[in-house]
Formats: sequence, structure tokens, C-alpha cells
Amino acid sequence: MKRGFTLVELLVSMLIFTLVIAAVITVFVSQHRKTIQVQNVSSLQTDAQVAFEILKWDLRMAGFGLGPENTIIISKDGGADSADQITIYGAALGLELATTHFNISNFSAIGSATNELLTTYWWGEDTVRNIRSGDYIIGIEPDTRLLLDNVTGSYVETTYLTPDSIYHIIIDRNITYKTGTIFLGVKDLSLLNTGVTYYLDSNNILWRNNTIFLENVEDIQFAYGIDGLTGTEPDGEIDPDEWTDDITGIPQSELFNRKFAIRVTLIVRSKGIPGFKYGKDRIVSENRVINLTSADKRFDRLILQGVVYPRNLNFE
Repeated sequence: MKRGFTLVELLVSMLIFTLVIAAVITVFVSQHRKTIQVQNVSSLQTDAQVAFEILKWDLRMAGFGLGPENTIIISKDGGADSADQITIYGAALGLELATTHFNISNFSAIGSATNELLTTYWWGEDTVRNIRSGDYIIGIEPDTRLLLDNVTGSYVETTYLTPDSIYHIIIDRNITYKTGTIFLGVKDLSLLNTGVTYYLDSNNILWRNNTIFLENVEDIQFAYGIDGLTGTEPDGEIDPDEWTDDITGIPQSELFNRKFAIRVTLIVRSKGIPGFKYGKDRIVSENRVINLTSADKRFDRLILQGVVYPRNLNFE
């Protein structure tokens, strides 16, 4: 006759089963946390990298179509306790350039003013580049690459293409222009007047003018390198002691006359990760010092840094 389990044997079996289940759950929770951490970091890296490239693109296009008499960059140093801020001016900056249309004149209208721009036409997949009705025109002089005041701000009334592949752009005023003049077609002329401002708010949101650019940003810093800043004769190189956190008070013409660079640092943090501890007590970026509390250390961080040389400033 078979006997059943005694109460002691049953309790021991239940205890062993509970320990095994507890171990399995512990492993599962640990792996789940690691999976969430990997997903958060992966998402953080992707979003931050894309945003950082757009930011650098904007900086690279600073001053497009503008000259030494124009304001190109306004810096605002946040000091040791706050993020920096920057305002960039140009005829078409990086993010807007993707939706900017343009054509190049292949005829000259110097002798007499006309409201008809005769330009080359983009064929095939490039037809999206062509200026269209409803655009506002920005004119860039072919030799100096500066704005043409008599063209900029004109409105495109209509366009048409003739059999000889000449693209006719009809605008709302009479102008003169050279062969090779670059005509940009934009929907908004505000960049020329207000520029693009990057700033960080108290909720760790980085803004590009009035548009949310990137969330979970802990800090953004800018430094500016100017050849000869320390008073020495410019030698075509930016030395370590020729970097400054603020260019307020420096004539904008100096950005054209000397080699000029912008160093940007972006610190983005992940969502809070249970059980995670950041390995540093503080973060130093340019002249900013961030002392991390225990709560701050629950976040992982991605620190991106790059140096950009605005290509549209006329330094040779």
C-alpha cells in the first residue's frame, strides 16, 4: 500500500518550489530591467544623434547670404549654473534648407529692370528643387555670396517652363541681376529678421525657436574659437587659449576676418532606470559644473560634442 506525503515533506517541497520560483522571478526582473535600460539607451542615442546633427547643420549654415555688417550669432553664456543659449542668423539654415527651393540665373538683366527671372530648370527627381508660385525670393550675389537687397523679399506670382528648358519665374517687382545669381525660394522670411534660437527650459526641453527640438536634455554648452583672440597675430589656427564662452562685445566682422569655430556640447539623459547608478559625482562641460545628487544618478547620460566651422563666413 502506497503512503502519501507527510505534512513535513509537503512543507519542504513547497519551500523548495517557492525558492526556485523566487530565483526565476529575480532573474526575469533583472533581465527585464536590463532590456528596458538597453531600449532606453538605444532610443536616447538615436534621438540625440539625429538632433545633434541638425544642430550642427544649423551652425554650419550660420551667416549664409549675410556679410560682416550683419549680425550672425548672438551668444548667451549661462555661466557655471545654467545652460547656454545661441541665436543664429542666415538666409536659409540647416533645417529649413531641406524645404528651400532654388534656381540659378543663366541670363543677365543688368541694362534694364525686369520682373522675369530666367533660370536653369532642375529635371528628374530634382524638380522638387525648383522655385514655385507662392515662394518669397532671396537673392544671393554670385561673386560676393551676399544678399541682394533689391531681390530679397519679392513674391513669386507664377512660373513656367519654355521648350528651350528656360525656367521663367515671375515676381512682383522689377529688378536687375547678373548671370549666376542664386535665387532661393522660401515660405517664410523670418529667419533673416529673427534667426533661430536654441534654449533649454526648466523642464529639460531643448527648444528651437517655438518648437520642441529634443526632450530629456540636461545641458547644452557653446564655446567659440577665434584665431588671434588673445591679441596675437592670427596664424590660421585656433589655439587652446583662443576659445571663449561668450562673444558678446566682439565685433561680428571678426567672425569673417579670422578663422572661427563653434564647439557645441549636448548632454542628454535617459529616463530613470531602477537599480542604475551613474558613475560620476559631477559633470563638467565648458564653464558649467553639474553636481549630481543621488536622485540624479538614476539617469544614464549621453554626452555629444563637436566642432563646427560655419562655412558661409568669408574667411579665406
